[in-house]
Amino acid sequence: MKLFNFKGERVFTPGPVEIPDRIREVLGRQIIHHRTKEFTEAFLETRELFKRLVDCTSENFVFFASSGTGAMEASVQNFFNPGEKVLAVVGGKFGERWAELGRTWGLEVVELQVEWGKSVDPDQVEDILNKNPEIKGVLVQMSESSTGAYHDVKTLAKITKDRDTLLVVDAITALGVYNMKPHEWGLDVVVGGSQKAFMLPPGLSMLCSPKRRKKG
Repeated sequence: MKLFNFKGERVFTPGPVEIPDRIREVLGRQIIHHRTKEFTEAFLETRELFKRLVDCTSENFVFFASSGTGAMEASVQNFFNPGEKVLAVVGGKFGERWAELGRTWGLEVVELQVEWGKSVDPDQVEDILNKNPEIKGVLVQMSESSTGAYHDVKTLAKITKDRDTLLVVDAITALGVYNMKPHEWGLDVVVGGSQKAFMLPPGLSMLCSPKRRKKG
């Protein structure tokens, strides 16, 4: 059975990906007014379906009308205070983005440089955290889009679990591809986006925080 029927030009990128015709047809229909009961029901149903897909049973789940970078930025702004120290795993273009966002919003960023195309060594992360107990967060991709490398966030969560350190995971490429278990693994913050495995247009991102945390 043919699930998708793509016509016309091909998009050879890690995202945005080609959108199936059946989704494009829905996008071409008349909009629903955003203050109607119909829209509210559709929005809440979609929210619950997303929560099930990403295994986020917490109510700390929000959508953003932005690219995935918007949700990354929101996590930096809302989970850390200016001046706090964070560790950014930099093994590709989007690892660089974590570091850039941290510095933009006044964080002291420690960069762990990883050879592009390689996975981060969890022992290196643990060693840095042992030497720098004041680090408040580890910013990492689960799947680095620019190289395809996979970072073992499940193991990283075991390292941060008993520390005053949040594990913030960019899963924009990973959601819908890998079987993630944020609650079971102990991921503190998970960021997602619409334009990859979800096969939707860019411009919708999401953030799930299984644990309720306060700044300051």
